[in-house]
Amino acid sequence: MMTKTPNFAGWRAMILSQEDGNTDKLTRQLKLLGLDVTRQWRPLDGAALPDLVLVDADQGWDELLPWRSGRPARPVIALLGSEAPGRIAWAIGQGQARSSPSRFRRPPSIRPWFCPCRFTRSGTRLSAE
Repeated sequence: MMTKTPNFAGWRAMILSQEDGNTDKLTRQLKLLGLDVTRQWRPLDGAALPDLVLVDADQGWDELLPWRSGRPARPVIALLGSEAPGRIAWAIGQGQARSSPSRFRRPPSIRPWFCPCRFTRSGTRLSAE
């Protein structure tokens, strides 16, 4: 159980996705939480990792993330718009499945976790295993 509200001020987040209305809304919400947000649709540079990575799992590919599959150097949030088993498997393979918010700590002590997100017309539904 979480006893205090997480503080994301000063965190750097990278959205790995093509630009569209959903990424604009996500960027706006993350900025409201205090994160410094950038977006790109090219492989992430392993030498300049952000504190948090949000990746379009529907269109992602293995070389998009600079670490070995299943061993993320930062927390990874998969953005899923479909329920295709192959895309879900790819997303899970990119990070350790976790849902415990108590793992949130300011890097470098932060532990990697994975949270699939499904975009719908009515908003974003978050679920974690």
